[in-house]
Amino acid sequence: MKSSLWIHLVLFVSLVASTPVAGQDLPSFVAKAKNIVEAKDSRLKVVARDEKEKEHFYIWRIGDEPNVAGIWLRVFYGASAREAAKRMESALDNLS
Repeated sequence: MKSSLWIHLVLFVSLVASTPVAGQDLPSFVAKAKNIVEAKDSRLKVVARDEKEKEHFYIWRIGDEPNVAGIWLRVFYGASAREAAKRMESALDNLS
């Protein structure tokens, strides 16, 4: 049941973070996405962070154990829908 909740939360965040957001800058959109995750459970702690010019990546977990399920959030800011689609394809290739 608990892992099912994490999967649904990851899917929800993925859907929210992949929504087209014309007119928003990366920092404000990342802040909104992070707030969504952090509002889910006050025990979540950021255990990994990688912030680049056009992409931010975070992992949250409850506890310090490396095998604990967590939430992964990647936000990519592209200049066009085509650039964003190429980046999404690359991310999906890394998952398989």
